[in-house]
Amino acid sequence: MHLFDSIIDKYIKYIGIIVLGIVTENGYITGLGVDDWKEVSLINQIRNKFNIPCILENDLNPIALGYFKTNIECNNMIYLLFTDLSVRGGIVINGKVYQGNKGYAGEVGVLPINDTYLNE
Repeated sequence: MHLFDSIIDKYIKYIGIIVLGIVTENGYITGLGVDDWKEVSLINQIRNKFNIPCILENDLNPIALGYFKTNIECNNMIYLLFTDLSVRGGIVINGKVYQGNKGYAGEVGVLPINDTYLNE
């Protein structure tokens, strides 16, 4: 048995992973450009390999939730991040992360603008 596997078996009870991309029920969608996005079933691979609960979350949602939890004056919020590569956000409504119907909530970079996208 590999050292990492023995550490997981003995000490780790849950795995939480934050990814850049849209989190779906089976994994996440990745890619910098809208045309080259693909779904990766990372969460199922981890659950099957280690047989422990695993949470996969979009990178901005935990940041938005953490900010919300430390700022009691706000009830709802949208956290936006502008970088050279993309525009992303996390949404908190009544103290809970809002992911939307298909996990696209907060993915403002894929909003169409004329014949391109905001990320462009």
